[in-house]
Amino acid sequence: MGKPPAKRMEMTTPQSPIVRLFHPSQYLPVRKRLMKHLNTLEVLRLCQTSKELRSHLQLVEWDINKKLKPFFDDPISFRSCLGRCDALIFGDFALQFLERAYWADFDLESIVQNGSKLEELAKHVTEVQGFTWDETYTLDDEKNMSDDETAMSNNGFEEVGVNQQSH
Repeated sequence: MGKPPAKRMEMTTPQSPIVRLFHPSQYLPVRKRLMKHLNTLEVLRLCQTSKELRSHLQLVEWDINKKLKPFFDDPISFRSCLGRCDALIFGDFALQFLERAYWADFDLESIVQNGSKLEELAKHVTEVQGFTWDETYTLDDEKNMSDDETAMSNNGFEEVGVNQQSH
């Protein structure tokens, strides 16, 4: 008989010493200290050295579900809804995710087209995720917005903000 199907790299024990060094199940204090001193570009360059290392680092350093968990009980369904609605996360949350940073006080902002897509996103956030919809929330005064943001708000897009404390 042939070999059993290969398992995903997520939980396999790494073979390479450098990959073992960065694997979350091995040498965790060393890995954490090393990662703390690497900026995003350096981590991406490190990822280019090995497919196995890239898989392990991406799973640990850029886990979007873990990053969304403080906001949503079910981050996977929220991401699915974002995709269906063609919505985009931007602002502090996106920056922190990409830079592997954490700020104590931040919120999650997304932009979605006005109309049925906004209604679907609002329905998901309230009915599935348990938030309350604030009808009085509006975009900041246009004087505080860049020309690009003003253009988006005038072309049928709506900004939707979620704060950690509101969940």
